[in-house]
Amino acid sequence: MTASWLAIALFGYVLLGVVAVLDKFILARKLPHPAAYAFYIGIADIFVLALVPFGFSWPAPGTVLLALASGAVFILALIFFFRGVIAFEASRVVPVFGALTPVFLFVLSFFHDALRLNEFQTIAFVLLVGGGFLISYRRAEQGNMRLFMLAAAAAFFAALSYFLAKIVYTESDFISGFVLGRVGTFAAACAMLLVPALRSAIFSATKAAARQSIILVGANKALASLAFIAIHYAIFLGNVTLVQALAGVQYVFLVLILTLISWKLPAIFHERAGFGAIARKTFATLVIGFGIFILAFSEKPRDLATGVVAYGVTFSEKYAKDMNLDWRAAYLATLDDLGVRHVRIPAYWDLAEQNRDEFQYDDLDWQIEEAEKRNAIIVLSVGYRVPRWPECHIPEWAKNLPREEFEREALAYVRTTVERYQRYYSIKYWQVENEPFLSFGECPSFHAEFLDEEIASVRSLDPRPIIISDSGELSFWIQAANRADVFGTTMYRTIWSPKVGGYFDYPLPPEFFHLKANFVKAFGTMRRAIVIELQAEPWGPNLAYTLAPEEVIKSFSPEKFRDNIRYAEEVGFPEVYLWGVEWWYYQKEHGDARYWDYAREVFSGSN
Repeated sequence: MTASWLAIALFGYVLLGVVAVLDKFILARKLPHPAAYAFYIGIADIFVLALVPFGFSWPAPGTVLLALASGAVFILALIFFFRGVIAFEASRVVPVFGALTPVFLFVLSFFHDALRLNEFQTIAFVLLVGGGFLISYRRAEQGNMRLFMLAAAAAFFAALSYFLAKIVYTESDFISGFVLGRVGTFAAACAMLLVPALRSAIFSATKAAARQSIILVGANKALASLAFIAIHYAIFLGNVTLVQALAGVQYVFLVLILTLISWKLPAIFHERAGFGAIARKTFATLVIGFGIFILAFSEKPRDLATGVVAYGVTFSEKYAKDMNLDWRAAYLATLDDLGVRHVRIPAYWDLAEQNRDEFQYDDLDWQIEEAEKRNAIIVLSVGYRVPRWPECHIPEWAKNLPREEFEREALAYVRTTVERYQRYYSIKYWQVENEPFLSFGECPSFHAEFLDEEIASVRSLDPRPIIISDSGELSFWIQAANRADVFGTTMYRTIWSPKVGGYFDYPLPPEFFHLKANFVKAFGTMRRAIVIELQAEPWGPNLAYTLAPEEVIKSFSPEKFRDNIRYAEEVGFPEVYLWGVEWWYYQKEHGDARYWDYAREVFSGSN
């Protein structure tokens, strides 16, 4: 889960911020030769064998070799990194190294499908890397090209090491992969002694090092090791490219701590405090924070997006009649030929109470009874705003009533309907109004207080869960979800609107719905989520059944039908109600059974 790897990665980078502060102090008192520093870091990795009793097991031979290679390559990263640090100071090398490592990882991720970023992760990546660059930016100085080359070499080998490590973690458990990787680092450090020049540099640097420096380096290594373990565990849990992109957090923490202590040790710790530097670093911190927000909220919420287990449909008697269909035949074909066992049925106020205080429910009774005969599950949609254009279905006699009287009559209709149908076991949910917070359709002004009255009234009559729905693309969900036992989102992929100049494909990945669900969980209430409307018919300049075939294809071809089903499955909310069954039947009756036949495939594996 994002929450776990993100928290662990952030902890690791905060520790690295402390390590960077100590690095500055160590560098001010002379550091051993870079090969010596890399050597002792690599040798210390032998202590990882202490983890063996806690779950080590041998993976496949190829995985073992990749793990050893990952550790060995990391020594090369350390050597180039410390060469740059000694020649140019950490404050100049670390930002370049930190910015390039995730960039190299981003490129390497294209060589392994499982490591590629989705659209939202790519946005977060750009924000995190861009913010990290901004907060650590320094004006170019003499020797800049050599600094860049050393930092780039270190970043490439570090990225390659992390990339190989992530592949290892996909093929083994964490402890086994981590131990073998560190053994590879230890082996590479030992191999350095076989090179005379490196051996001489290591031994001479060791003799020259002061006891004070060795103790400080040792303490710094202990903190760095803890950070290293945390970051590797985050890589094991999450996406390696994103874990490395979070390095900007290290710089945020570094800026904060250095600002606090620079007044005490100005010769060693100095932070620019001009207005331009403060503004740049503040903006960079906000950019990094936004990137972290996207990461934290765009992961699939495992408790809500548990995977699609059932498909259903919305069936509208009125819409079928508009197409001049035998609506009863269409309804029975939906239940029997398609095998639909989840159906949302609108209880139309203008059909049930055509004359004031005179109720006629025969057609609705028949629909519910036929569904109940087949043990189908029903969502009964009640209120004056229920599915299908013009969205609000109000009897003529009620349209011009004063607002207070109108709401009183609408509430009475809702109560009468719930009281009539509460005896049917097949009704699983009451949907109170349809997308009440979306300004769409030919509707009177909406008052949230009236919706609350309706909800309270239904709850007082029956304990079954209440669905409140909202637009998947055009709302924040909080108002609807906070009132709902079950939140229902719509999901449209291609629409037509004069406001956008015609047809428009929503460029929203499945993670968009995950982000919104996680956001509502964090700042509101979301107990359960379903897809109450998945687009499964064309949306054009006119009603679907009036569109010419060439116009239909622009927004809803059979291929788009399949794509929309795949999209809903990637989102993963457990129940998905398709929008358009009446149109499929209309198409079939007019010689095009492709949509109906594909729907049969969908429902054959559902319910």
